[in-house]
Amino acid sequence: MKRKIGIIIDSLRLGARDGIRKAKELGADGFQIYCTGGEMAPENLSKPARRELREFVSGLGLEISALCGDIGKGFLDRSSNPEVTKRTREFVDLAVDLGTRIVTSHIGHLPEDESHECWQTGAEALSELGSYAESRGCVIAMETGPEEPALLRRFLDRIGGKGLGVNYDPANLVMCGPFDHLGGVEILKDYIVHTHAKDGVCLKSFRSVKGGAWD
Repeated sequence: MKRKIGIIIDSLRLGARDGIRKAKELGADGFQIYCTGGEMAPENLSKPARRELREFVSGLGLEISALCGDIGKGFLDRSSNPEVTKRTREFVDLAVDLGTRIVTSHIGHLPEDESHECWQTGAEALSELGSYAESRGCVIAMETGPEEPALLRRFLDRIGGKGLGVNYDPANLVMCGPFDHLGGVEILKDYIVHTHAKDGVCLKSFRSVKGGAWD
């Protein structure tokens, strides 16, 4: 089976349309694009505009592999979760309209202690979002990084459902741990729906993170 290769359009710094054209020129099968602000934000794309963009992408023979819906707050802060969950539902709706089934994001700095308040806070928010995504035929994929794969697996197993998955980024695991970026594939294989590929080295470990903040 041919593995499809895509480009994160935002890294090209050409804007959405020109970036999509460049992805085609470079021979990509598709692309991921941020939808957290600017021209791709849900409020800036009407229903007709979404249909037109979807047709534009299809006409180039490309596909949208995923939308990036990470607004940088995670899901472990009870005070910000109402805003984050509302916004994430909007990203899911946009993904469905654009013909992709994946929205990527970050959980936050998940502590190892399952009794920590962050676990309950995150589980409540993502259980709700996972159910919503599943009802729309979509998956919210949590990106690997701040926690080791086994910890992320435990968290996702606790929530259950088919609306949550993993965006597997081995470089993040190296940069943040370093964690086992190869063995993590076996641990998380049941959840992986999307991947990232980039270079990275560990400059500051997240292993000391407890409860969403540095020691």
